Amino acid sequence: MAKWDMFVGLPSHILLVGADHDFKSLAAALQERGLSLSKSELGAEGYERALTSQPDLILATQDLPGMDGLSLLRLLKSSPLTLGIPVILLTSNQASVMERLAGFREGAVDVVHQPFFLEEVLARIAVQLGWLKRIRQVRAEGLEVVETEQQRTWTQQEVLVRAVQKHIAGNLSVLCSSTELARRFAVSERRLTAAFKACLNQSVFAYARQERMSKAQYLLAHTALSMDAISTAVGFSSAANFSTAFHAYFKTTPTAYRSAEHGRAWKQRDKPV
Repeated sequence: MAKWDMFVGLPSHILLVGADHDFKSLAAALQERGLSLSKSELGAEGYERALTSQPDLILATQDLPGMDGLSLLRLLKSSPLTLGIPVILLTSNQASVMERLAGFREGAVDVVHQPFFLEEVLARIAVQLGWLKRIRQVRAEGLEVVETEQQRTWTQQEVLVRAVQKHIAGNLSVLCSSTELARRFAVSERRLTAAFKACLNQSVFAYARQERMSKAQYLLAHTALSMDAISTAVGFSSAANFSTAFHAYFKTTPTAYRSAEHGRAWKQRDKPV
C-alpha cells in the first residue's frame, strides 16, 4: 500500500497543539501523505487557531504550558464553532487510567500514549477523518442540523464561562480560586470575572458556592453519606465548616434539611396511588 492511500479522499487539515518535538515524526509523516498542517505550541493559541481555521481534526498534548490539554478540550467543546471538531489527546505513558478517562469525559475521540508507534497513530487519524467524511456526506444529503440563532451569537465570554462551569462541576471537592481558574484557562482574572458578571451576573466565587451547596442538598436528600463524606465531596475541610456554610446559605442545618427531605419522601411514598 502506498504511504498516502489511507488518506486519499479524506478531509485533510489537521491542527497540532503542543511542542514541536512532540509532533516531529508525526508532522513529517502527515505532510508526506499530503495533509495540510497548522501548529500551535500553546493551548490558548491553539483554541484561537481552531476558531479561525476550523481544522478537520485536532491533536493536542496533555502537557501544555499555560493551559493543559483538558482545559483546552473544555473550551473546544463549549463553543458551537469548535464543538464538532474531533480531538485526539496525547498523554504520557505514565498517565493513570483515571487521567486517560478524563480525556474521554472532556470530549476527546481518542487518547494516545507518548511515545507512540507512528503507523498506529496514522491509522487512528485516518479512522477519525473517515468518520468525519461520512458525517459530511450525510449532511450533504439534506440531514444537516440547522444552526440555532443562539449558537450563531455566542460570544467568547459565554464559551469561557461554560468551560469554567464544566470544570467547577467536575471538581467540587477541590477549591479553586478565581486566580487558579484564570490560569487554567490562560486568561486574566479580570477577564474571567467580567465574563461571569456579563453572562451570569454573579462572581466566580458565588457561582462555585451555589454549585457546592446544590450538590450538598442532593447528597443530603438522596444518599446516606456521612456529614464528613459530604463535606469532603463539596470542598470543605471539616463537617463543622460545612455545617456553618450550609446554615449561612440555607438558614437551616444540614441535619435538619436531611430530616425534612427524608420525611417528605416518606409522605410521598405513603400517598395512595
